[in-house]
Amino acid sequence: MFLALGYISLVQWYRRCRRREVLMSAVRHVVRTSSIVVSRIVTVSSKQAHYSEFVKPKSPGVRTQLHDDDTILLSSITPKNTVNLSTWSRFGETSDSQPHELHVLLEGNISTEVPDLGHHWILKYCQPIAWTRGARAGILVGCSVDDFIDMCTILGEESPKEGEGLDLVSMQTVMTENGPGGDSGISLPDPVDIQRSHLKSDQSNPTDSSANVQETSKSELTNEDKSVKALSPKPPNILIYCGKHDSVRQFQSVSEVITDCVNTDSYTVYHLKHDQVTTTPWLDNTVLLVIATERLYDGTNDIFLDYYNNGGQVMSFGSMFETKFLEREEFQPRASLSVFSMSEKWKDVKCIRGRYNYKGYVGVTSGVCVDVLARDYQQGKPVMMGISGQGTAAGKAVLSQLHLEKDPSEAAMDPDTFDQLKYNNSARIEILKYLLTWLGLDCSQQRIPPLTPASLLTNSPKTKELFLSSLENRLKGRCLTSRSVNLEFIATDVQNLTVSSSHLPVLTSGPHKHKYFSEEAYWKNLKTSCLGQTVLYADVIPTTMTLFEGLQFSVSESIGVVAIAGRQTSGKGRGGNAWLSPEGCAMFSLHVRVPTNSQLGQRVTFLQHITALAVVSGITSMAGYENLDLKLKWPNDIYYSNKMKLGGVIVTSTIMGSTIHAIVGCGFNVTNRNPTICINDIVQQYNAVHGTDLPPCSTDQLIARTVTHIERLVTDFQTHGHRQFCERYYKSWLHSRVRVTVESEGGKEVTITGMDDFGYLEVVTDSGRRLSVQPDGNTFDMMRNLISIKPR
Repeated sequence: MFLALGYISLVQWYRRCRRREVLMSAVRHVVRTSSIVVSRIVTVSSKQAHYSEFVKPKSPGVRTQLHDDDTILLSSITPKNTVNLSTWSRFGETSDSQPHELHVLLEGNISTEVPDLGHHWILKYCQPIAWTRGARAGILVGCSVDDFIDMCTILGEESPKEGEGLDLVSMQTVMTENGPGGDSGISLPDPVDIQRSHLKSDQSNPTDSSANVQETSKSELTNEDKSVKALSPKPPNILIYCGKHDSVRQFQSVSEVITDCVNTDSYTVYHLKHDQVTTTPWLDNTVLLVIATERLYDGTNDIFLDYYNNGGQVMSFGSMFETKFLEREEFQPRASLSVFSMSEKWKDVKCIRGRYNYKGYVGVTSGVCVDVLARDYQQGKPVMMGISGQGTAAGKAVLSQLHLEKDPSEAAMDPDTFDQLKYNNSARIEILKYLLTWLGLDCSQQRIPPLTPASLLTNSPKTKELFLSSLENRLKGRCLTSRSVNLEFIATDVQNLTVSSSHLPVLTSGPHKHKYFSEEAYWKNLKTSCLGQTVLYADVIPTTMTLFEGLQFSVSESIGVVAIAGRQTSGKGRGGNAWLSPEGCAMFSLHVRVPTNSQLGQRVTFLQHITALAVVSGITSMAGYENLDLKLKWPNDIYYSNKMKLGGVIVTSTIMGSTIHAIVGCGFNVTNRNPTICINDIVQQYNAVHGTDLPPCSTDQLIARTVTHIERLVTDFQTHGHRQFCERYYKSWLHSRVRVTVESEGGKEVTITGMDDFGYLEVVTDSGRRLSVQPDGNTFDMMRNLISIKPR
């Protein structure tokens, strides 16, 4: 008997040693490049029973399984997960002055407000460093590789004991940020009652398998700001879940429209990847969960329901989450274009809709109020429902078979569908804002960004020297004064610059950091001898047009100045109209000199047509982009086909001696797809239809190409005159032989024949009489085929 017991003990000892060797080998092999995730397979607490569903990976490629037995699962995630400790609380008065081989994130349930590990077995193997609180506590500890292996073994064998204070569920090795010692030295703020950690996905990862769970990025703060930041809650999170596969691409599309709808000063939008649903603490500081996938795996549906039941707000687009509340009936085998109505405000709106209708008003789950928010136009069946729980802490949800989260560029199956979706895109954005407001989010206008200094940019030191020397006699101190704004030319080493709508510092030297502009892309695409060779660039500015009030008569003829803005806060359009100038819109003002006795000087009104054509030519002259459906609408608009406006031109001019000084202002949408349409939408749709792979365009690239074509078209106009220009212009315009009504002629119908000798619209009546319609006194409504007198 004793021999048998001894043999059994020997076998058990050997198995433990062998298991330890296997674990050690697996951990040492990958721990420096990957996170080792250790999960308890059989949980003791019944409240955590659903965790056993997610610890085993259900699809290849998400994780690499290293070790699996009856009690724990050991797997790896690449690249290694990162924890930013800028908002974590320190454990008492301890510090992490001692270097550790590994940093380990422990996750579980704590029984006290502050983790108390005084009696926990984990302290035998590690040193606690910091903690953060949530649905599951996050506790960071330091240890050696040997101690980590012991912790892995005990995690599967030990049961929580009364008084230990932590029901440990999983562990993972991590890297740390915001510590002077990198991965071994950590600096933490003083112990405070903080919000829970924020999660930020690494958008550079091409696939879900490269999950990189990060805390919020470092803020560039002063010491005083840092102390305030540590005591202040961060903006709450909006999390977007896009399923297991291809989620990074889908997230980028959904996050764009959500960001366009909410006040981004109040929220931060993050990607909740599939692995993060169960391995990271995300519940406490999430104000909205957006579910943008149909199928939910590995117990995520139950976890999302728990979030809702604890007061969370959910927006679901056709996901299985809906079945927790409502019965559905299949309406069609696949998603397709549909028409719906929502209240009295939105009638006959076109949108991609899912496969189901909702059956009636009775929820599967009792204790909720169900409201019909939208109905299908054809059948009158509910396609969008509002769910409200009862009680002060109850959650709210929008369940929608209408895929408002899908941009037309992502959802369109054919060109006609794309056109209809884009035409309804403004309504889509308005409805999304309404729904987000119904869920309690702030969709007010975002705070106007602060103005920034401008930078003086040239492609050669000689050009910069010539520009500055030409201003010397006009400067008062360092300022070039004008009616609207004073330009102060200063070196970059000056601190505490004051920027206002009437005072703009211009940095003339040193390295320049720009948020919305690439000098390299601009100079690569600029092929001019004069125009645009000197750039005044500002990330945020009221308007570029006013910068030339003092400049246009000050610089020499050989200098071509262009003012470019990343964003404008007070952009102006034709007739004093406001011009929306968000990020992603190409915005510039260009100084053009025209001799009065030249071909263009005698017909300077053509300059707006030259600029509009230059925008189109700058794009369609690129290899592969020739057939993009870009058109010109008289007198000064750039259009996608004949459907939607992409941009416009405004020209002001002043005669000084024998020279016309024209300031050409131009703006057109390049990457900003909402609320209407942009160049990259058209490129993406063209790729989908023709099987091409044209890369998206950038604002700096297209501004440079536009300026290049303005110079070429001006030169050609001066050489060959307006008739040859018109022949080229007509190839892109929308109006040849179009029948329109002229109100000033008693409502008579006329036919557009072209432009007259001065660039005005020329029409002919049925009796053969020719008329010229001047843009300053008339408006041309192409959609109504109407020319009417403008009110003054």
